[in-house]
Amino acid sequence: MHYMHINSVSHRDLKPENIMLDKNFNIRFADFGFAANIQGKDGSGFLRTILGTTAYMAPELITKNIYQGHSVDLFALGIILFILYSGHPPFNSANPQDPHYRLVAEGKADIFWQQHQKHKKAGFYTEEFKDLITNMLQFNPNSRLSLADIVGHAWMQGTIASAAQVRQEFQQRQNTIKQNNEAEAAEKAKDRKPIPPRKTHRGDEEVELAPPTLFNREAVVANDTCVYSTYNSQELFYYFYD
Repeated sequence: MHYMHINSVSHRDLKPENIMLDKNFNIRFADFGFAANIQGKDGSGFLRTILGTTAYMAPELITKNIYQGHSVDLFALGIILFILYSGHPPFNSANPQDPHYRLVAEGKADIFWQQHQKHKKAGFYTEEFKDLITNMLQFNPNSRLSLADIVGHAWMQGTIASAAQVRQEFQQRQNTIKQNNEAEAAEKAKDRKPIPPRKTHRGDEEVELAPPTLFNREAVVANDTCVYSTYNSQELFYYFYD
């Protein structure tokens, strides 16, 4: 986020779907289709085009006012952090009329947190976390925390996993997902029904076609024998008929 902003880029569509992990499990922002120069076309530091994903848009976008790119990015980051911690969004949208966001906008954050705490175990939301999110999601952009404020916040000073521990955890998760996918594929293969024989006519004679044969992509393309294909994430399957 800091690198993006010091290079005068505002993403304007930050959401979990646009945050990726590279092969070493480092975070990468994706989809810069809505990105803009943080200074704006006129160099004023304000942007005017209303776009983004409603659930992650700052209130100044919802109410169609001019806005600062870095501020709406940090607002979206606050929503993402809440989701990662809670498992659900803090509100439907940052509309002042939204029943949950209205409490934040009107300075009734204590009631906002009481409502979210109802379905959580006691102490689920620490005072430090509540203070951080409340100040990241303020209605007035000038009242929100800057990136430096966020990094220096008390909640951010607690014990955190090292980069090596994070990579190890995500590697384990990746391995588990791979194993589950392989097991699921094996079960589906056992239940797959055999393809019934196909017949055709050559002149007056009815003949049975050879069953479909699975070929790898290169062999099939080289022999120009592709008559049907489907795609999955691993390879292309081509079916060949004699």
